[in-house]
Amino acid sequence: MRYALELGKQRERLVCLKAVAAERPVTLLFSARDRVHNCAAVLRKVLCCGPELGDAAVIMSHAELLRFLNSLLGNSRATIKEAKAILQRTATRMLDIQRDEAYASAVLIQLVKSLGGRPNYGIEPTDDIAGGAGLASRLALFGRDHIRLADELESNLRRVADDRIRHRLQKLLKARVRNFRRLDGKPHLVLAQKAPPGRD
Repeated sequence: MRYALELGKQRERLVCLKAVAAERPVTLLFSARDRVHNCAAVLRKVLCCGPELGDAAVIMSHAELLRFLNSLLGNSRATIKEAKAILQRTATRMLDIQRDEAYASAVLIQLVKSLGGRPNYGIEPTDDIAGGAGLASRLALFGRDHIRLADELESNLRRVADDRIRHRLQKLLKARVRNFRRLDGKPHLVLAQKAPPGRD
């Protein structure tokens, strides 16, 4: 979402690139590990689908909201599984995180059902950190995934039109921020904090 907003500031260049893409193949490169969620995928969607990239957020459709909630649910359930694996070494902190994520899963299941959707009880695949990785590596990867999911949740909140659902998702985001602090005592994400002048 953040990248899509940045693209909105480059409207003239996007129009030119879209015209070129209409005439011949265009290759988009990316360096992210995630082949689905990266800047090239966002740019491809913009070039292919051509959504308006203004400052106002586009409200999610019902189907898009269900997919988004099910994605959050799958990630939340994967977090529960990983929290159980790490639990043996970091019992107190991980119990709190596991409790919050179990609650998040219950809330997400309820929201998906209230919209007439079918909850996705599958678990999203995560990096294979179970085999032989030290505790510090596991916690670093676990924290990185939490930050990625919180960023995704925060960037999509403005697009949720239903106030009740948005309020519930805001509570889940606050719980994730609290969990970052539990991991190492430092806040990794501060809600609604603007960058200082001169930093983008």
